[in-house]
Amino acid sequence: MKPYADCPNGSGLRAPAEAVVPRRVGWSSLLFAGLVAVVLGGIGPAVQAQGWPSRPLQLVVPFPAGGPPDILARTLAEFLTREVGQAVVVNNRAGADTIIGTDAVAKAPRDGYTMLVLGDSGIINSASGRKLPYDLKADLIPVSMLLSGPQVVLVAQNSRFKTLGDLVSHARAHPGKVSFGSSGSATAIRISTEVFNAAAGIETLHVPYKGVTPALNDMIGGQVDYVITGMSVAVRSIQGGKVRGLAVNARGRVAQLPDVPTALEQGVDVDTRGWYGLFMTAGAPGQAVDRMHAALTRAAQDPTVLATMSKLGGSPAVMKREDFSAFVDTELNRIGALMKRLNIKID
Repeated sequence: MKPYADCPNGSGLRAPAEAVVPRRVGWSSLLFAGLVAVVLGGIGPAVQAQGWPSRPLQLVVPFPAGGPPDILARTLAEFLTREVGQAVVVNNRAGADTIIGTDAVAKAPRDGYTMLVLGDSGIINSASGRKLPYDLKADLIPVSMLLSGPQVVLVAQNSRFKTLGDLVSHARAHPGKVSFGSSGSATAIRISTEVFNAAAGIETLHVPYKGVTPALNDMIGGQVDYVITGMSVAVRSIQGGKVRGLAVNARGRVAQLPDVPTALEQGVDVDTRGWYGLFMTAGAPGQAVDRMHAALTRAAQDPTVLATMSKLGGSPAVMKREDFSAFVDTELNRIGALMKRLNIKID
């Protein structure tokens, strides 16, 4: 704008620009300005999404530092930082069986800058019917599964059960006499063991513990007969020499335990797995979600990420967004029905 403008009163005097009275504007000019406003308003969100991310992102882990989900998250954060050009900061928000961290993400600004690593324990919370401060389906967007790993049937090294067939046949002959340990009444290990029991046609006694480690210790000491747990724990326990793997609950043998046969090979048709996936706060721009999904797809081919997943006993399991969303819905319904049938309550 010029520093001075003609005064409209015909005096010929020149006034400072800030004192100028606006010229009359015709209808054509108003119409043009309105169209420009509409067009700019329409493309505003798209432009904003295209600029994503313009600041650091937060990756919330609702588990303590040092565990498998934390290790996975930190490896992914390093990869994603390079991919998206902004720092991806891991934030451990453990507590209340993942509820604290999940709620923090559910209530975060809906701008695509807050993400969550969540697994089957989060599904159990929502499927249980307990009152939660968030709605998993309404408040979070399932972006993709990240990692999936089979579970393993373990017994003590000196157990009388040398094969899965020994365990199953004895349990069938003595209902309720064989016992299994778990990490708690309404945990993924408990749910997986009940699924295994149903597939094997056995009824066994559940003994809950406050974590999988005390369950394994009591199994080694002879207080419980078997424990079903994830690969990362199973591999370490077997390598320790006091635990033996009877079966891997998968369709095929796994590289980490090549000598342990599958349950299917031994007559039990079951496939129980632990998994972790990535979620974003509902309302995140679609382009931001799509870009994160594409980055995760590339992460599944990165040697460092693959090595970490292998150490954790799993393998990459990135899937289409719609497939992961359908998986979450199926798991909510399946686990909810199982918990209701077995009268499993969250403590």
